Amino acid sequence: MYRVDITTGDEFLPAATAAPPFGPGFSAEIAVQADTLEMWGSSLTDPGDDFVEYRLLKEGQVVQTKRFAGY
Repeated sequence: MYRVDITTGDEFLPAATAAPPFGPGFSAEIAVQADTLEMWGSSLTDPGDDFVEYRLLKEGQVVQTKRFAGY
């Protein structure tokens, strides 16, 4: 698994609340509790099913995650 992207600043809230398949679709009520959105993904060489995982963080601590099957 590797980190694909990090979003902060003015782009953070629109990215965190964007509906799938273009974003994770976190609710605004949850997203405002965080300051960073990280996107993690599996690679072809990782064992198991492929996935993309979005993580909301506040000062480096995970607030909530969402995982979707596939790339």
